[in-house]
Amino acid sequence: GVQTCALPISTAAQTTANLSQARYSPAGVSEGTIKGYCAGGMTGASVVTSDKITYSTDTTAAQTTANLSQARRNLIGVSDNSTKGYFAGGISDMYTTLTDKITYSTDTTAAQTSANLSQSRSNLAGCSGEGTKGYCAGGYTGTTPVLATTDKITISTDTTVAQTSANLSQARWAAAGVS
Repeated sequence: GVQTCALPISTAAQTTANLSQARYSPAGVSEGTIKGYCAGGMTGASVVTSDKITYSTDTTAAQTTANLSQARRNLIGVSDNSTKGYFAGGISDMYTTLTDKITYSTDTTAAQTSANLSQSRSNLAGCSGEGTKGYCAGGYTGTTPVLATTDKITISTDTTVAQTSANLSQARWAAAGVS
């Protein structure tokens, strides 16, 4: 017969970790062991707001130095899980290629034009790999069909280029990424 193993799982709301403002479609990145950030999203309009969560205390607070350079929603986050991360793409008033770099040691975010996406799009999937690179895949431009395009971010040089060998097998948007 088939045997199953069930482990007890318990969860509880952690109100100290609530975002500083209610919003949907933000992006997240993590430094790995100490802190993470949730940036952008939409309340009634796109926002620049960035919140920092401190893992040891389970607390979240607005971190204005880490705010996005431009308000946007439906963006993605990619991280090296150590020193920096990126918030890429999304929608402000229109679809964008914009990529912001967050430096974990200083909790600061700034536009990083060398890391901008190859195409303006939102609702893409992001994943990080080996601490050296990340990928931004698929998405929607608002004017063309859904995309299969994949861009590679090289962490050491803060640069992004289209990586056709990594394109999705079929065009899709609002997909999830794993690392």
